Amino acid sequence: MSGGFEDDIEEMPDPASSSTTSSSTTSSSTTSSSTTSSSTTSSTSGSATLPPTLSFDDLCSYAPSRCCIYLPCKTMWPNASVDDRLPPMPLLDASGNPVKNASGKVVMTKATVRLAKERSIESFTWDPGQPEFIRGFVVVDGGYIAKSGATTYNFYRPPPDIKLGDPAQATRWVKHWHAIYPNGADHCIDWLAYRVQYPGIKINHALFLGGEPKIGKDTLLEALVYTLGTWNVKNIKLNHLVSKNNEFLKALIVRLSEVRDVGERGAVDLYRLNDHMKDMLATPPDTIRINEK
Repeated sequence: MSGGFEDDIEEMPDPASSSTTSSSTTSSSTTSSSTTSSSTTSSTSGSATLPPTLSFDDLCSYAPSRCCIYLPCKTMWPNASVDDRLPPMPLLDASGNPVKNASGKVVMTKATVRLAKERSIESFTWDPGQPEFIRGFVVVDGGYIAKSGATTYNFYRPPPDIKLGDPAQATRWVKHWHAIYPNGADHCIDWLAYRVQYPGIKINHALFLGGEPKIGKDTLLEALVYTLGTWNVKNIKLNHLVSKNNEFLKALIVRLSEVRDVGERGAVDLYRLNDHMKDMLATPPDTIRINEK
């Protein structure tokens, strides 16, 4: 099982204590809407409340950090936020029956308590080709260890469900490959096809697409963006390679634009570039640890 990662998540803070920080990070995206709020208040006031869409099945609990994972977006939510959105639920016994108190009333509990008991994971990873819930295993230092009853959550999001089309309609795309790289087009197309068909296996080498600017190199890869999903294709620059944060590796294809040697005094010279890319491209290692911001 290749391509996985393991990381630690600290206990998530209470939303109330972090409200100042979150509002400052989103101020740029909300500035434009504030300029039009006065003209739209009267027309939108009646529909300002969004319909409730969150359900119990949309979440699972991650005990080590006392938080939950919102499955549609694969994001972490503090327990307090979950309990704000979901109503109290009946407490169930080992047989799945509601627990009643001495007065015969059903005992109610927070939604996160039910999630911790019924839908809890012990570890998580990002592993292409594996199911969303990897049952019977936990991830430790990038490797799988069998553990009966345990569940590892896979943050990998598969490509969109695209039906197979007519190969003849790809003729212009194939011709474009051969026009720019007449000697390597077939190998490049095979490389990309293998990446789609076997996402969990390292190919052990990368594609280098060189040439003059504005000849259509980006167009060659655009079809892969739609095939794999935008979330599985990341675009980075040279400085990202030497950063301590490498969350861009949670992708099936990483496109490094404008590769060049900037000299010994530059941020990334040829030797540092080789050192950083070796682990990403070659096997071993089978897994790479991800450090997120």
